Amino acid sequence: MFEVEETLWWYRGLRRIVFLFLRPYLRSGQKLRILDAGCGTGILLTHLSSLGQTWGFDYAEEALSFCRQRGLKNIRQASITAIPFAAESFDLVTCLDVLSCQAVEDDELALREIHRVLRR
Repeated sequence: MFEVEETLWWYRGLRRIVFLFLRPYLRSGQKLRILDAGCGTGILLTHLSSLGQTWGFDYAEEALSFCRQRGLKNIRQASITAIPFAAESFDLVTCLDVLSCQAVEDDELALREIHRVLRR
């Protein structure tokens, strides 16, 4: 996955959809604090960095090793049901292909955690 995420149509299309969705909410010159919950190998974080400061976490240490290969610094290992950041820390939280994972046993708790770290 790491080798093809930049060029494969699926991942390119997914990033395009994310940015198309975000565009109406972005203000020129605005620098956001962004969290990618379940950042995987970090490809989305690399693209989101154009919008501000980025942080990411993933449950899998192997995924984080790929983030490090991409040069990402603000990453850590954590669970979506116990996000290791203070309340109202982020302007934007992305969470792609995480809640559908079998490893997430309590999706309601995960959503509450995402809501907790979002600025209101």
